[in-house]
Amino acid sequence: MQKLFEKVQKNIEDFLEQRDKGILILTLPGEQIAYVVKILESIENAGSPDVFLLFPHDFESPDKFTFLVVERVKMSYEAAREELGLSGEMKNVPSFPMICLDEQQPAALRLREALCFARSLIPPGKGQRLVCALLPLIINDPSGYGQLMQQIIPTNGLIPWFRGMRIVLREDSNSPMLSSKICKAPFVEVKHLDLSTDAMIASLREEAKDPGVSSEQRAQSLLQLACIDYAHCRYEDAITKYTELLAYYQETQNSTMQAFVLNGIGDTYNRVGKFDMAQDWYERALVPAAESKSPIILFSLSRNLGHVYYQLKQYSQAEVFFDGAQQLGLQTHDPEAKILSMEWRGLSQEKQKAFDRAADSFEEATRLSHEFKRNEHLNRNLEHLSNTLKHIDQHDRLARVKREVALLSKGESGE
Repeated sequence: MQKLFEKVQKNIEDFLEQRDKGILILTLPGEQIAYVVKILESIENAGSPDVFLLFPHDFESPDKFTFLVVERVKMSYEAAREELGLSGEMKNVPSFPMICLDEQQPAALRLREALCFARSLIPPGKGQRLVCALLPLIINDPSGYGQLMQQIIPTNGLIPWFRGMRIVLREDSNSPMLSSKICKAPFVEVKHLDLSTDAMIASLREEAKDPGVSSEQRAQSLLQLACIDYAHCRYEDAITKYTELLAYYQETQNSTMQAFVLNGIGDTYNRVGKFDMAQDWYERALVPAAESKSPIILFSLSRNLGHVYYQLKQYSQAEVFFDGAQQLGLQTHDPEAKILSMEWRGLSQEKQKAFDRAADSFEEATRLSHEFKRNEHLNRNLEHLSNTLKHIDQHDRLARVKREVALLSKGESGE
C-alpha cells in the first residue's frame, strides 16, 4: 500500500516541479479524497520549500466556501504582518484587498482576489510557489463547486495572476462536476487515481512479494493483508499469513509483534467458535506480551482469555482474566474497557454463585458508568446488580438500586 501512495505523491510532486501547467485535477471517487489531502500534508511536512494552502473544508455553497478561503488567507496575512513588523519590514507587506471581505461581490471574484493576494505574500526571489488545494472532503453543492472553479480558472490560457502558483482541484469520477472545457485546457493536467480498497490490497500483495522492499515493510504489508483476510472471513488465509509473520517476528526477536500475531491467530479461532484452540494461541501470546510490557496488548489478551474461558464455562478462570483486564483498562486510557471488563468479571462471578463478589463488581461498573457518563452501560449494570442482590440478604441495597432504575426510566421517557 505504501507504493500506491508513493506513486500518487510522486505524481503530485512532478506536477509541482514542472513549468507548463498550473492546474492539477485529481479524478477519483469522493470517498477517497481524504487520502489525497493526507498525501499533500506529507509533502508539505517533508520540508517542501513551497507554501501550501489546503482547503479540505466541506463545500456547502460558493459563498460559504469562499468565506473560508478568505478567512484563511486573512489569517496568513495577519501572521505575516506580525512577523515582519517585529523585524521592521512592514513596508514589504501589501494591504489586504477589501473586495475579498465584501460579500456583495461575486464569490468567484473574491476567491480569485484572495488567492492572488496570498501569492503576493510569498517573498520574491526564493523560488517558492503557492500551492492551493481546493479539495473539499464533502461537497453538498456539486454544481456550485463546478461553477465556482470554472469561474476562477481561465480557459483561454494562463493569465498573469497564475504565475508562481499551482492549484489542485478534485473531480468526482462517479459524478463529474467540472466542465470538459476546463479539463481539456492546455495548462491543465488531469490525473485519474484509484485509491480503492481493491487497489490497496493489490498494492499490499505486490509489496509483500517484492524482494526489493525491506523485510520489515514486506512484513507490514503481509500483516495488513492478514487483517483484511480476517475482516472478510477468509480465516484459513489469515492464519497462513499470521503463521508466516510469527516466524519472521520470532527471528527478529520482536516481542510486541509476536504477541500481536499470536493474539490475531487466537482471534481467528475464536471467531469460528474453536474456543479450545483460541485459548491455546492466546496463552502462547502471554509470554511475549509480558516481555513487550505493552498495556494495550496485555489488556487485549486478558479480555480475550476471559471471554474464551467464559465460553468454555470455566468461570473461575474467566474471573481471573477479566479482573486482570479491568486493572489494565485505565492504563490504556479507555474507561469503557474497564467498565466492560468489570461487568464481565461480575457475570463470571455470578455463574459461580459468588453473588457477593458479583454485586461488588456490578456496583463498581455502575459507579464508573456514572462517572464517565456511559448510560447504556449504566442501565445494563444496574439490571445485573438488581438481579444479583435478590440472591443475598441486602434488601436496603436492592431498594436503592430499584429507585435508581426507576429514576433512570423516568428520565429516558421524558416524564
